[in-house]
Amino acid sequence: MKSYLLQILATDGVRSLVGLSRAEPHLMRTLRTCLREGLITVIRPGLRPTGYSRREIPTDVATLTLAGRAEAEQCWGRPAPAVSLTREVEHRMGVGELRTRLRVRPDAWTSAVELHAASLAAATGNGGRRLPDGLADVDGMRLALEYDHGRYTAAQVRFKQEAFTRIADDAVWAAPTSRRAQWLWRLGCEHVLIVPLPLGVWE
Repeated sequence: MKSYLLQILATDGVRSLVGLSRAEPHLMRTLRTCLREGLITVIRPGLRPTGYSRREIPTDVATLTLAGRAEAEQCWGRPAPAVSLTREVEHRMGVGELRTRLRVRPDAWTSAVELHAASLAAATGNGGRRLPDGLADVDGMRLALEYDHGRYTAAQVRFKQEAFTRIADDAVWAAPTSRRAQWLWRLGCEHVLIVPLPLGVWE
């Protein structure tokens, strides 16, 4: 249980405790143990439901400590990069929720950081800005996964769509609201899911 929880946090970087308790309720006791052991830390920033929202909702967010990252790397045999807790927390959380919604296992997932390190940025053009949030290997297909918290422009979406065709068989997009999902669909994103951020304080 502990190694699986550390693997999830190493993969996603950050996870909302509200979302994690819904998706993996059996892990919450393990999470408390990892908190006591100093492997995980929980912060409570004010997060916005969408990129264009003015409202901020205090949300319990879990991430690995330095010791937790070291143990995750030892258990998993893959890097567990540090995550900035001052920017793009909502976006990272959305990507983790999308991966979970699609039931993509951590060992079938390649993050944007890993893609950049593997020099796939050159294949997509324009550095790493066209890379997807992650690649998922599902049933013999390679899927590009992308979460739009609401800040992408139409030009950015089209650039990404074009790049994804070079490195993936298909793409799945997600957005926090139906309005934003419909906007992505009108831009030609075929597969779009509504994935609201699981914001709030975990009791």
